[in-house]
Amino acid sequence: MCSGVHGDERSPRYGSVVDRAAESAHAFASLVTGPPPMMVLGRACAVMASAFTGRDCVEAVDAGIDRLAAEVDEVSFESVLRT
Repeated sequence: MCSGVHGDERSPRYGSVVDRAAESAHAFASLVTGPPPMMVLGRACAVMASAFTGRDCVEAVDAGIDRLAAEVDEVSFESVLRT
């Protein structure tokens, strides 16, 4: 239970920022306590960056990885390096 003037009320102005920060913190905590078996490296790095910077960059990282994947000819490390 929150104490103070506004109690459990959340400002619409800050609600989404608080929710994203809470999601980033939760995702970071799950990494520290043991990542889920299907966690991929790009998402793990993005979650950690979000936790340390306070800026949610997970979607931007996922989009960047998807753009890179679309440009890769074949599924191999060498093909990623050539791209």
